[in-house]
Amino acid sequence: MEITVSLSLNKLRPEEVVRQKLLRYLTEELRFPASLISTEIAIGTLKRNSSNRRVDILCSVVDNDLIAPFLLIECKARKPTQKAFYQLAGYNTEIQAPYIAVVWESGMYCMKATPSGWQDCSKLPKYPSRMGVSKNSNCIYTQTS
Repeated sequence: MEITVSLSLNKLRPEEVVRQKLLRYLTEELRFPASLISTEIAIGTLKRNSSNRRVDILCSVVDNDLIAPFLLIECKARKPTQKAFYQLAGYNTEIQAPYIAVVWESGMYCMKATPSGWQDCSKLPKYPSRMGVSKNSNCIYTQTS
């Protein structure tokens, strides 16, 4: 899978500009493999149900040939309202990524799941070198060669 980052950002909608810049940041700075980043993917595709709601960006991790959700991101053109956070939380009830974030042109808000609830993060997480995904985790699918 290849992620295309548009070189002509001035022709894109503001939200798409945020998404394109973020994709570059995720791959170049946070070291997420492009093959483990999904964009505009229907939740029903991931969870094999009928939901047609689409997530902006989902970064996954691999461990022991299992691919699992890691970071769920909603992109907005401007600082989001509370509705965007409810939207993201709704998506994550099905996806169950341990990190969620809303990113906009001039900022971001990131949270990490902990045993006692959600905790604020000061920045987006880097791609982990070891995740520890078990066979009983909320695995989306098994990686095949």
